[in-house]
Amino acid sequence: MKSLHRKIEVSYLVLVGITVAISTFSAYHFSKLGNSTRFLLQENYRSVQAAENMVKALARQENAQLSMLSGRINEGWEDFLSSRNEFLDSYDQVAYDGWMLPGESDLINRISFSYDQYRLASDSLYRLVRANGSDEIKEEFRESLLKPTTEQLREYVNALLHLHHNAMIGRQVEVEGLADAATKAIVVASVLAVILSLMASLQFVQQIVRPIEHLTNSVRRIGRGALSEQIEITTDDEIAELGREFNKMTDRLATFEAMNVQKLIAEKKKTESLVAALPNPVIMMDQQNHVLLLNQAAIELLQVQDGTWQEKPLLEVSRNDSLTRHLNDAEQTEDELDPVLPVMLDGTTRYYRRRLVAISSPEGHLELKVILLEDVTHFKELDQLKSDFLAAVSHELRTPLTSLGMAIDLLQQEVPGPLTELQQDLLATASEDNERLKKFVEALLALARLEAGMYQPERLMLDFDSVVHQATSALRLPFSQAGVKLEINIQRDLPPIHGDQEQLGWVITNLVGNALRHTPSGGRVRVTACVEDDQLHVTVEDTGSGIPKESLEIIFDKFVQVKGTMAPGGAGLGLSIAKTVIEAHGGRIWAESELGQGSAFHFLLPLHVEEGVLAD
Repeated sequence: MKSLHRKIEVSYLVLVGITVAISTFSAYHFSKLGNSTRFLLQENYRSVQAAENMVKALARQENAQLSMLSGRINEGWEDFLSSRNEFLDSYDQVAYDGWMLPGESDLINRISFSYDQYRLASDSLYRLVRANGSDEIKEEFRESLLKPTTEQLREYVNALLHLHHNAMIGRQVEVEGLADAATKAIVVASVLAVILSLMASLQFVQQIVRPIEHLTNSVRRIGRGALSEQIEITTDDEIAELGREFNKMTDRLATFEAMNVQKLIAEKKKTESLVAALPNPVIMMDQQNHVLLLNQAAIELLQVQDGTWQEKPLLEVSRNDSLTRHLNDAEQTEDELDPVLPVMLDGTTRYYRRRLVAISSPEGHLELKVILLEDVTHFKELDQLKSDFLAAVSHELRTPLTSLGMAIDLLQQEVPGPLTELQQDLLATASEDNERLKKFVEALLALARLEAGMYQPERLMLDFDSVVHQATSALRLPFSQAGVKLEINIQRDLPPIHGDQEQLGWVITNLVGNALRHTPSGGRVRVTACVEDDQLHVTVEDTGSGIPKESLEIIFDKFVQVKGTMAPGGAGLGLSIAKTVIEAHGGRIWAESELGQGSAFHFLLPLHVEEGVLAD
């Protein structure tokens, strides 16, 4: 009974010994390589970075001096002091690092002496410009004293930077040599380890695997249904014990097989009873859209008039055409279903939220679809009441906000009388808050008009390329100031679309503006448009902070602001208005994003719009 156990132990001990040997050998070489690499990164890199910072700080001090010479004395002096502190911090980092290259100590002393002279000359320049000396005297002082001192200091700092660069190059050559040697040694050791492992494995197969193969063939026949199969036992080890247990198992399986059919029938009846008791409609169909299961709520909603609906097509058994055409597409997935379906029932419109569960075969083919229709009519009515209330409140706020803005403007112009500086500051703050509130009210009114159908989009033939460029023209300056690159990539010969230029331009402006607010300096925002499947596919993507996955489903709702993003949001209405505009044009909008990886907002617009679609 223990022979197989001993064979496995011996085989494992051989493999463990080989693994320990190659691991020890590799760890030694990698440790040696790692020490050299850490020396290169920790010692030289800090000094190189500090020297580069000194060069940059010196350049900023020169710019500050030019500012003082051009008349911006206080601003230039403040910039000079700030840059001087940065230079001294970087100098201290190099001077007191504790590790010096040959010749570095002399360079540091030269830099210290030169910078003292440079600082005295800069202080003299500041006193000269403060005394309002003539431009000729200032320029002569700068050319004869300050400029030579600056050049000498820059020469010493650059020499320090080159010294550490050369040291890093030398250390890199040394590390590369160690890496090559370690790689060759590990490759040789790995080849030997593989050869020894193969030899040990072949021996293991000869003694152990062959009895297991015989056992596997017998188990495979049992798995195919031959429950009367008995495994032949030829050894007296653990495999023999396994064979005896399998023989006991086949006896039990033959007994259980007779019982399972009755259990399956009972579970099927239990499931059907649970589905029938659900208050929401439940529909199960196969891949050809033949109805397999309906509960009573679904029968009433689909207006099925007889009980012979099993295995029949949905179009044949349902008499509710407004609902059937939404459910009959066998290729729909959960992501493609509309959030809410309007359904006509007994002369009234009710709203249902759909949930789809697709059951696929192991090969990935669709076999069953289970559709749950949740009645959300009450929530739809509450949302409409909320929209009506917000529209009324926004309309009532509009007039007093306008009057308040006019009053603030008159006060700022000092029409009633002069104001103190503090009063001017308070009025400026009040004016900004009033403008922000006016924009919020305008957004509320625009959303209310769109939702109520009071503001219908125009149906005009548009050149989408022109729409994008006009919408982004006003954003060029903010992009330049923020240091963010704006790219526009519109497909050539793009066909015209039917739509409202003002509304579609507003959508582009809103999406691009949001991308700018959430993209750091040095990032990129890209707008692309191309034709896909007889639709215009527009994408606005950025390299910003991204959106949490759990927030992607709610960002298009009203008053939603995602927490944790890089830039603060507005009132939370922009994306809701954009969604309303795109859907009014017969399109669809969605977002894709990962935190730290940027975001991409997509929307589709139909290229061929039938009469009346834009007025829905």
